Amino acid sequence: MLFNFWEYVAFLANSLVFLLIGLQVNLPNLLAEWQPILWAIGAVLLARIIVVYGFGAVMNRFEEPVPLGAEVGLLRVMAFGVVLFTLLVQGTTMSTLLRRLGIVSRSETQIEYEMRHARLTALRAAERYLDQMHQEGLVSAHTWEILKPELVERSDSLAQAVRAVLRADPALGAEELTATRRELLRTQKSALLGLRNDGVISEKVFEALVAEVVGK
Repeated sequence: MLFNFWEYVAFLANSLVFLLIGLQVNLPNLLAEWQPILWAIGAVLLARIIVVYGFGAVMNRFEEPVPLGAEVGLLRVMAFGVVLFTLLVQGTTMSTLLRRLGIVSRSETQIEYEMRHARLTALRAAERYLDQMHQEGLVSAHTWEILKPELVERSDSLAQAVRAVLRADPALGAEELTATRRELLRTQKSALLGLRNDGVISEKVFEALVAEVVGK
């Protein structure tokens, strides 16, 4: 929840900054200053390449200070042009580029595994919900006796299908193991956080236990 909250706050902040810059940029000036904008775009792309591949050094000082007086308007237009390029060009072509380069691509086997796993998860959730409704008296025994075997049969069939995909591709099994371990750690940290918020354990004990969990 905290991660999603701060991610949304960052999105709002970026949107607000872009909006404020856009309100101060004159569109005719944006078109007239297309050459500095291209230079700025090239500089941003080059900087990203240097950072990603590690072929560069961080400059600790500059020989001459960046002039801010007469160039504020130009810098503002250049910044807006770079952001506009990122949104309209890079934002719309990134997925195609990733697919062509084979980066973060999902194989057919992985997609099939995810489909079967998601269906199994949904059926298990439906099965638990049916049992809860039956225990609370909201579903009659007659309805429960009809629907329960159907859900169990479909769940067992899907569980076998998931195991079949894992046997066919050992890499998926390793990926599932890593993901499960990560979820188990997250569950333990959430439980410790609940104990700290309820006052059962102190902040010091919480930090020690979290470090212990993360270190495993």
